[in-house]
Amino acid sequence: MRLLILLACLCGHIFTLPAQAADRPLRLGMEHWPPYLDRYHENHGAAAELVMTALSRAGYDYTFSYDNWSHTLQGTEIGVLDIVVAGWYTDERAQQFVYSEPYLYNRISFIKRKNDSVDYTSMEDLRGEVIGIVSNYAYGPEFDGSNLLIKLPNNHLIQNLSLLQQGTLDLTLDDELVIRH
Repeated sequence: MRLLILLACLCGHIFTLPAQAADRPLRLGMEHWPPYLDRYHENHGAAAELVMTALSRAGYDYTFSYDNWSHTLQGTEIGVLDIVVAGWYTDERAQQFVYSEPYLYNRISFIKRKNDSVDYTSMEDLRGEVIGIVSNYAYGPEFDGSNLLIKLPNNHLIQNLSLLQQGTLDLTLDDELVIRH
């Protein structure tokens, strides 16, 4: 499965940003998702560096925090955070959030064990395969909306890779650069 998914800022309260910027720093939320968002990298990863540079150049002060994806998304939904630094677009999220223009693109791919014979040309070919997903991630409308697939949600790609290696999963998927990292 190869999808191009945009990586963009999700802003929970975009229309109040100028007023908020005068009162207090913007609160940015990030999940540790190297190489895009990396709590151990000096510049915090490629996506974080782009967003922080753009906000600084526009005159905004900001603070940031790392948490898991579900907490980061929820924090923005309830107003604890102002901006999610990197999030994949979905129609459902767009009803609540305002997205920036895309500033990076992702290529999502399936991962399988080397000797497994999982081949597919359509979602129908994946019927019966157990696929590890990360909770609250958006993999694209066809995949997310498919009732043919057995999707096992976990909190992190690492959990899915471990379960794949153990044989509990047949497949998992994520961004190619994240997987290589």
